[in-house]
Amino acid sequence: MTQSRRPPTAQQRRPAPPRRPSTRDGVLARRRMALLGLGVAVPVTLILAIITGSVPLLIVNILIGVALAAYVAMLLSIKQSQQRPTTPQRRPALDEDDMRVVPPGR
Repeated sequence: MTQSRRPPTAQQRRPAPPRRPSTRDGVLARRRMALLGLGVAVPVTLILAIITGSVPLLIVNILIGVALAAYVAMLLSIKQSQQRPTTPQRRPALDEDDMRVVPPGR
């Protein structure tokens, strides 16, 4: 009596556990959402300030624009610091044969 092995049915199979996003993925997602939010808020508040003629809304627009510029500068600073090599590169030491002596007065 041999039993044939049948593949498990869809109900018997367990779904793969969802992959947990890494910390870096979460940070990048939050940065993207903040940039998107500020980027949308600038034109929306400007349009609303123009339509309503509201000076306070125009001031809010200017403040959001300044915040957007500062946020982009911060992101560029982070990107630049991550692209720098972590260990300083050393130049090879010069041998005596590599040095040239120039007589004084010439």
